[in-house]
Amino acid sequence: MKKVWIGIVIGFLFSLVGYYSLTLFSSREWLSNDFAQVIIKNESGRTLKKIMLQHREGTLEAREVRDHAELRFIFENQGENSYELLATFDNDSTLTADGPYFELGYRSVVTVSDSAIAIKDNWGNK
Repeated sequence: MKKVWIGIVIGFLFSLVGYYSLTLFSSREWLSNDFAQVIIKNESGRTLKKIMLQHREGTLEAREVRDHAELRFIFENQGENSYELLATFDNDSTLTADGPYFELGYRSVVTVSDSAIAIKDNWGNK
């Protein structure tokens, strides 16, 4: 009878470890290095009528991005690349920014304020 209880306790402990491992790793984002990711945060105090990212292989855009909203542009990137950003506000004023040259595995966070576009990439460059 003692062996049965030991087996139950060991099975319960393995279940807890397995559950914890699954929840820990499944909550992380896994993105292949064959894709670039640009996270855009609107901190301008206004709605972005349109935000457009143009890179060597194509163009991505989003419309009606509210203040304090965040969006992600993810696109395939097999080698060298760069991008340009164009933000158009609800009053039709615009801001532009040239993104850096990048290669495989590029990740960045772009913050759009009312007067500038700031880009911070995964190498710590601004």
